[in-house]
Amino acid sequence: MKTRLSKRTHRSPVKHKKEPVSDNKSLFTQSFPIIGEVPIAFFIPECESKAKVKKLIEEHGGILINAYEPYMYQIKIDKENKKSDKFYMGDIYSSKMIYKSIERGKMITSLSSFKLGFNEHGIPHDRIKHSGYTFTEAAKILDIAEKGKNSGNPLLLQFWEKVEEKCLIPGRTKQGLRGAYRKFMKLNKEDVLRMILNDVKGRFSHHFQYPPCLKIDSSMEKTPSTQVSHTANNLSPVRADLLSDDDLKEEHINPEPSES
Repeated sequence: MKTRLSKRTHRSPVKHKKEPVSDNKSLFTQSFPIIGEVPIAFFIPECESKAKVKKLIEEHGGILINAYEPYMYQIKIDKENKKSDKFYMGDIYSSKMIYKSIERGKMITSLSSFKLGFNEHGIPHDRIKHSGYTFTEAAKILDIAEKGKNSGNPLLLQFWEKVEEKCLIPGRTKQGLRGAYRKFMKLNKEDVLRMILNDVKGRFSHHFQYPPCLKIDSSMEKTPSTQVSHTANNLSPVRADLLSDDDLKEEHINPEPSES
């Protein structure tokens, strides 16, 4: 009588995918005039994998905030089924952007392959009225104008209409953006940003009073000018006057009969 031997199935051990590692602990940072390196901000809605991705971002120099501002990114974690209304209106990027950047040891600048699209049905941005422009808003306005000069005229309303539609500077109207640019263009970029930092009412962004990379002592709350190496005194009185309080407020410009 033959004995039947039972076949034992061999199961290979489960391999857990290792998290990407990089020695570059300032990977998710960006450089601004005057203040230098600042953490890049990201927004991720609440989900199961948020803590893991948050840890990776913070370990490599970035930060998470519950807001949507210039120079920041909304991240959708792969395999997480989050509805569009959990994100803000604006561009959304895949979390692969985070992993690939860490694997390469530097922030990926060509983001088209990681862009999931523009979110039209997300959390709307509150309209900002009669409020001074922040450091990041001013920097973004000047960057957009400089990069867009070859394809449009920043002095025309149509140019800023596209910026408003894409929520590149959320909460600001095309009229206000054009008005701000007309004021800012009278100074060079560093002087504009320095004036905002040195203004007692000036802010780095709507989310941060001061650049998040700087440690602010409580005794300095009303003297942000002590946080930067250059001061408004470096500007002549005539040039400093170009950025008076009125100039930093959002302008309401009546539509012109012709933009051509």
